[in-house]
Amino acid sequence: MLRRTLIWMALLVVLFSSGAAGLINQVVWQRALKVFLGGSESISSMIVVVVFLGGLGAGSWLAGRSALWLKNPLLALAVLELMLGAVNFGVRALLTTDISDSVFAAQRVGTTFGVPLWMIYGAGASIVLLLPSALMGATMPFAAEACQRRLGETDSRRLGWLLFANTFGAVAGTMVGSGYLMPEYGRSAALLLAVALNIGAGALALCLSPRGQAVAAVTGPGGVADQPRRSAAPSRIEWLSLALGFCALAYQMLLFRLVGWRHEPLPFTFAAVLAGFLLYWSIGAALSSGRYGPSVSTAMRVCALTIAACLPVFVFDRLSPVTGLSSLLWFVVSRGLYFVPCVLFGYLFGRVAAVAAHSWGQDVGRVYAFNTFGSCVGVVTMTLVGYEVPFFMVVAALALLMFALGGTGEGRRGTTRRGSWRYLVPASGALAAMLLSTFVDLSGVLPGLWLSHSRDGVIVVDRDGDLIWDGLWHSRLSQGNAHVGSANWYLATVPVVAHRGPVGDALVIGLGAGVTAATIAKSGARVDVYDVNPGLLQLYRRYPEGTLRVAENPAISIRWQDARSGLALSDKKFDVIQTQPLYLKQAGSGLLNSEQFYRLISRRLKPGGIFCLYSNGTPAQALVVRQTAAKVFAYHRSFSHGYLLLLSNEPLDLSEDSLRERFRSAGPFWDEVRAFERTKDAGAFLQLFDPADFPWGRGDLITTDDHPIVEYPAFVDARVRALGYRDLPAPGIVR
Repeated sequence: MLRRTLIWMALLVVLFSSGAAGLINQVVWQRALKVFLGGSESISSMIVVVVFLGGLGAGSWLAGRSALWLKNPLLALAVLELMLGAVNFGVRALLTTDISDSVFAAQRVGTTFGVPLWMIYGAGASIVLLLPSALMGATMPFAAEACQRRLGETDSRRLGWLLFANTFGAVAGTMVGSGYLMPEYGRSAALLLAVALNIGAGALALCLSPRGQAVAAVTGPGGVADQPRRSAAPSRIEWLSLALGFCALAYQMLLFRLVGWRHEPLPFTFAAVLAGFLLYWSIGAALSSGRYGPSVSTAMRVCALTIAACLPVFVFDRLSPVTGLSSLLWFVVSRGLYFVPCVLFGYLFGRVAAVAAHSWGQDVGRVYAFNTFGSCVGVVTMTLVGYEVPFFMVVAALALLMFALGGTGEGRRGTTRRGSWRYLVPASGALAAMLLSTFVDLSGVLPGLWLSHSRDGVIVVDRDGDLIWDGLWHSRLSQGNAHVGSANWYLATVPVVAHRGPVGDALVIGLGAGVTAATIAKSGARVDVYDVNPGLLQLYRRYPEGTLRVAENPAISIRWQDARSGLALSDKKFDVIQTQPLYLKQAGSGLLNSEQFYRLISRRLKPGGIFCLYSNGTPAQALVVRQTAAKVFAYHRSFSHGYLLLLSNEPLDLSEDSLRERFRSAGPFWDEVRAFERTKDAGAFLQLFDPADFPWGRGDLITTDDHPIVEYPAFVDARVRALGYRDLPAPGIVR
């Protein structure tokens, strides 16, 4: 009995380690592949998550089909984990090698033949991730088969503990990977830990494997399975599992939107939501192994009510950023009301798996596969549809859908029953909510606010004209010439004034409220724009004057694509390239502030071209931006305590005589510059620049694709202090 208990505990440790490795890999893969996946943050994340979940489902399905034929399922589990360690080591080697030129060359070839970019991105992600994801998906069916045969388990409710161990390991992987390893050491170190966890899990499973004997497959208490399941048609339980996967991942995606809005869209915020979802889901899975508990139908109805309750939780939630591992942990504990539905999702899946399980490996494989395929549909639906409508309508639709599913759930005796007509009412209500949101303008439903929902964020404009994007203040809509002297205005005027000669071609990365692009266009330049959020078109239509009619300007060409892939896929060069303000602490800012991206920018500058870069963060973050930029660009000057940087491959001509000549230029751009007191002439303009001894650092802390440290203010501040930097100036525009 003691030996059986020890084997059981060791099997849980194997699943814990495997789950931790899986989530470390997922969060790192999502960050690493964003470099090559064009479009918006949400689309690239959707592609990676769908490929990951699809691989899990395919692996689970195939493992379930083969589980009955395994002579030694524990040995198969050990080999699987060791294979995962080897494959993931290969993926790490691939992701840490600079293959940008090869990847973008392949993308150019694909677009030449008319292949849509999203298909190219999906194919690329599949090539890299499908094999390791499929191997991960095979873990649970093999573990379930080993539990039934190696330990002789007959109570299928024990599956809840297997699910708990694997998912609780995923919680640990999320917290350690996203909360510590990524900010402290970078993604390569995180992937190495994942490899070590897979190898450790494989070695432990190998020790548990019986030597030289096969174990008979069983389907129930004492029954022998002579044949695998013959029917490939999904059962009602499997369809229910698919629906649960859809609702669970749709709710998780909803939490990403709501919590990011309330607690700022930071790397730790997304990690907190993922960790909280998995933690409470694992608790529910453990509870499903108990002898007593609500039926599936009852649990679904309660789940529907708790989903609806997330709205008042959101309304009364206190605004506070999640800035580090300690605040991440506190968020998961203190904001548990957000995750009550996750407990029920875990409980429901555990109960569904227990009802389905006769031959554990085969049936768990099928149920798990249907659940993950439903999850894929949930992710795609929320990204492409759910994010485009007001979040309160999504909450209503999800709650009604879960209530409708309660009619197809499990009765008290563990059997399924047919739903009646009355469950069509909530299902119809869910459909009506989504249709209403699609065809009726609800942007002004909140008094004094205008809301624009899109897959790339929620934009709010208040009665004062302040533009708030995902809970962060972005800028203010222009009223007359109120934008003159703003940070966005300086980002346009300073590089154009500093450029030697007229600006013919300019590039603005991030359109925002349109002030920068419209101001550069006044100089007579042709302005290209890269932006990932086509939802901004709603803003421009609603406030044409406040956005300087940027969408109507014939001199401005807008491309709804991320700048990194856009620049890599085009050879066009520019006189001025400028990045619009994005808070350095925001998730994804490292991609636009890494050494690799700056080198791409340098190759797209014409002779004498200027790259205008901002550093809107803490003094330590601004120092890291300056050090990274100085490593790439030989010539540089800073403006307004390092808030704005002028960078070039050639010497900058900022002599007073040269500037005085430029200030004699005619046109609306120059009239506007001269009319503003702080830029009225060459002398005033030069006063804005920082002195020659302004600190640019020693080049000892650089942002790279592998280590986007600039996104983590607390970590970068501690690192800068440890390097001996003191009394750094705080960047900021003075009006």
